[in-house]
Amino acid sequence: VDLAKNSPRPRIIKTHLPFDLLPRQIATKKPKLVFVSRNIRDVCVSFYHHCILVEGFNGGFDLWCELFLKGYAAYYSPIEKYLKSFFKADYPTDKIIYLRYEDMKKDLTTEIKRTTAFLGKEIADEAIPDFLDHLSVKNFKKSPTLNKEDLVEIVNKHCSREIYDKTGFIRKGVVGDWKTHISDDYITKFEDLEKLVYEMTGVCYDLQ
Repeated sequence: VDLAKNSPRPRIIKTHLPFDLLPRQIATKKPKLVFVSRNIRDVCVSFYHHCILVEGFNGGFDLWCELFLKGYAAYYSPIEKYLKSFFKADYPTDKIIYLRYEDMKKDLTTEIKRTTAFLGKEIADEAIPDFLDHLSVKNFKKSPTLNKEDLVEIVNKHCSREIYDKTGFIRKGVVGDWKTHISDDYITKFEDLEKLVYEMTGVCYDLQ
């Protein structure tokens, strides 16, 4: 909190908190918000690997699916309420932009331009290639900070087994990795949850 408070303005503050738990000052200050979301099947898989790597979870993927679907998978849960808190937030429409991970994977250039325009900035066309390289998964994998190497080392020291995945915190960065994880036994349950998300938010995602 002190770090954010003392940072020079304009500040960029990243959080995974739902809208309802953001600082109360947001209601009066009305800062610009950039909300990035992803299809819930890939969220489930990605969050599973996250919790193995930095939380020490060792219950297996089927158990994780049960926890995720029932709304017990840590701070994103229940996922439908988490998404609704942003998509149905009582907030000025010119102060919040919604980005979908799938759209960024399809056409990152367009999403970069959308975001810079939303923030009141301009970006020259000749600068786009540098942005695309900087924001690539390949580049992210090279960063010890983004891969949370220090945190992973601490977790490993306090777990009874070696949990470090050589792929690191930054894994694949693809759309549709759920196909290699989620069994047919759970597909119907995810479809039901996706219908609920759509009913609550009006948003659907590309599953590829």
